[in-house]
Amino acid sequence: MIEKDKLRKCVILEKDGEFVFRSGPGEFHEDVAKRFRELEPELKDWRIRGGGRVIWSDDEIRVYGRSIDYGYMSQDVVEELVSEFAKENGVEFTNDTGIGY
Repeated sequence: MIEKDKLRKCVILEKDGEFVFRSGPGEFHEDVAKRFRELEPELKDWRIRGGGRVIWSDDEIRVYGRSIDYGYMSQDVVEELVSEFAKENGVEFTNDTGIGY
């Protein structure tokens, strides 16, 4: 759930050791999680396990930064979840999780 040509906040949600990556508009990372909990009711009980920012340009998806409230996302989890999405869309993936704000 990454929108092209938009800088968005992103979160990792977790339940019982399973993770999902979601991004969207919002002033806070909680806003992104709340939106997807409404759009995808099955995520209602999932917990935020970190946040950051994501930008998808014509040739790259870059994930970076952290959430002030929820901290850093796991670099390994971001790599696993976003690299496949990038491959499917024919773009490079840069995982700068934890770098920058």
